[in-house]
Amino acid sequence: NTRETFRPALLALGDSAFQQRDWFRAETILGDYLSFGLELPSADDGLMKLGIAMHRQDNLEAALREYDRLLEQFGSSAHRQQALFERGQALVALGRNDDAAESFARALDAGSDSLFAGHALNHLGAIAMKDDDYVNAAAYFERAAQTDADPGLRAASLHQQGEALMAARSYGPAATVFARLVQEHPAAAQVREATALEAIATARAGNHGSALGRIEQAEASVGASIDDTLAATLAYEKAWCLRELGRPQDAEAAYVAVIARPGDGQLGLHAELELAELKMKANRYEDAAELLTRLQQRIAVTADVPEAVTTQTVYHLGLCQYRLKNHREAIAALESFIERNPLDERVPSASLLCGDSVFHGPCGSTIHFLSDIQCQGLRLFSLGLVLGSPFDGLLGVDDFLLKCLSTASQLVTRLGVLRLLLPGLRKQSFGFGLPLF
Repeated sequence: NTRETFRPALLALGDSAFQQRDWFRAETILGDYLSFGLELPSADDGLMKLGIAMHRQDNLEAALREYDRLLEQFGSSAHRQQALFERGQALVALGRNDDAAESFARALDAGSDSLFAGHALNHLGAIAMKDDDYVNAAAYFERAAQTDADPGLRAASLHQQGEALMAARSYGPAATVFARLVQEHPAAAQVREATALEAIATARAGNHGSALGRIEQAEASVGASIDDTLAATLAYEKAWCLRELGRPQDAEAAYVAVIARPGDGQLGLHAELELAELKMKANRYEDAAELLTRLQQRIAVTADVPEAVTTQTVYHLGLCQYRLKNHREAIAALESFIERNPLDERVPSASLLCGDSVFHGPCGSTIHFLSDIQCQGLRLFSLGLVLGSPFDGLLGVDDFLLKCLSTASQLVTRLGVLRLLLPGLRKQSFGFGLPLF
């Protein structure tokens, strides 16, 4: 019921409350002003501020309605680009990312060199990251870094571009972007992280010699000021570089340091597995088996362990126990591996080793593993082999296998016969790098 002569004062009061960030009061007064119609002076300015006041109070649906009213009623308003941008932010908050991306794209169309362009591009990059579209995300962040926005926004955009390239496994370009951030924005908040990430990206690009130097420099300059997870990742990549550079003893020490660090528990699991692999390569099977046993116990109480880590741990433990002639333990590990991963390319090898362990230990499941091998399509027992003296020409191996499978009561006898033939069969490796038995 405000008189017409006093209505302009409502706009001024609403603007004053808006400038003071008194969002509720601004919403109330500007709402009163606009209730008299959109033909009033500066109605588009009032709509813009009313929408923002609602937005800042998390009244997102109401804010969207005001932004849409402005866009529909004032197509040539100076506030059009901001309305599109704010609309996009409200849609992001509502989880409507596709609609938000459309709104940000329209904001860019309204002026790619404006104050809002860099922020809109960053939002588009973030939406692309959520959609796992890392290539387009990197492109958006690159454009954002090239806008006339403030240096802080450009530095943040470069950092996000580097992270998107890392996610896309474009490690060489990522290292270049992080190096650019450090060089062009030395005072930026992201510099310490970028220093570490440049070294990590260089390592993952396969430049292990160069990466090792960068990692050691990063550890010395920023290692104490980055978060635990990033510091652990830096240490892990150092261990990997040492391993790839043929320095196993230094690599082992580096892996031990990774395992002792706080930070990413998943990374510690990978480090323990790779440390065990180094010990196996050095024929230190007892040390490796002890480490893998502890790792298996950790996996059992850790959430979201990658299947590859679990699989590799069980398989390597089985190999170690086989080498140590701990046949019961070898059978348990290898049988678990086979049951868990029936289609894995290592199943034939695991079956052979498991069968051999049964021969040298308990004999309950030998034919199971030998027949499993046959079912794999290998037909190791039908490769034209014929039993040697004194059975030459009497019994083909396929016939032998069938007779062994015919009755459980004959199993022990047939295994005894097969044992007599082991010296001849041991000579056959069939490409596994290990004798059959």
